[in-house]
Amino acid sequence: KEFMDDQLAAMLLQEQKFYQCSDYLESCSSSTDQQEHPIPTVSPLQILNEMANLVTDTQLVRIDSSSTTYSKSDNTSEATPTTVVHDVYETHPSRQPALPKQKSKQHPKFELSLVGSWRDQMFDWMCQVVRYKHLDKGVVEVSFNILDRFVASKLQAESISRYDFKLYCLASLHIAFKTSASAGLLSLSQLVSMSAGVYQAEEIQATELEVLQTLQWHVNPPTVMTFCDLYLKLHETQLSKHVYSACEYMAEVAIADEFFISKPCSSIALAITLLATRKHGVQFAWTQKLLQELRGRVFVEGDEFESILQQLQCLC
Repeated sequence: KEFMDDQLAAMLLQEQKFYQCSDYLESCSSSTDQQEHPIPTVSPLQILNEMANLVTDTQLVRIDSSSTTYSKSDNTSEATPTTVVHDVYETHPSRQPALPKQKSKQHPKFELSLVGSWRDQMFDWMCQVVRYKHLDKGVVEVSFNILDRFVASKLQAESISRYDFKLYCLASLHIAFKTSASAGLLSLSQLVSMSAGVYQAEEIQATELEVLQTLQWHVNPPTVMTFCDLYLKLHETQLSKHVYSACEYMAEVAIADEFFISKPCSSIALAITLLATRKHGVQFAWTQKLLQELRGRVFVEGDEFESILQQLQCLC
């Protein structure tokens, strides 16, 4: 019990000092409304092409496992293994766009309100990578913690393009793998292959260094599931595996939802733990005891924690 208290205190200190993130998507909307940052002029054709890419571009980034690649089949909603990838542009060469390999600053900067759509798209893609390569699920959460903090910092000084955002996502994913239990299972050459050659190894490496320097090398955050595991260990008896599964599911939902970007992982995890234990019949007295133990250390009172609970209940 004393060890777990010390561990929790260390994780909370880390979270507070190094791993807070501003809600940059809300800031994007505000800055657009207030015209604090002028929106670059783009043609209607560029906007149309950008919106089309939001639908088709997930298939452009390949998932390559050994000699097998993966794509979405025509008759299922899930991505399935195939021997050859045929994305929209490969099937219709006449529609293949010119994929520039110059520095990302050469790419047009679109409205900041599109960043949320890019984030959703890359989250789905990253989950596919982790699932098909049988990698540690925690990599996705760490990757997006790194990505969100870096993009929030980047947007304070400049706008970014979709090309930039995907590059930041690849770099964040590679960094997260290096600090995870899956270290060594995703090489730089595989990332280049997944991008269908859109990004080069040197470009990804340079972006990794930029991310690390911007975040001052704080790239090993205490995650939502790390906090959940610690909270559940405070229970005196062995809990059902369904409780842990419910926590994992809700944690993944929270990572995907932009509402939680600026919320502390410790508070999200506590809300998830309360909902999961309630759903699977854990005694009410235990949840009250847990809240009592954490009061004063984890933020459990006020409108913000209530809003986290409500959002999770709506989504799950």
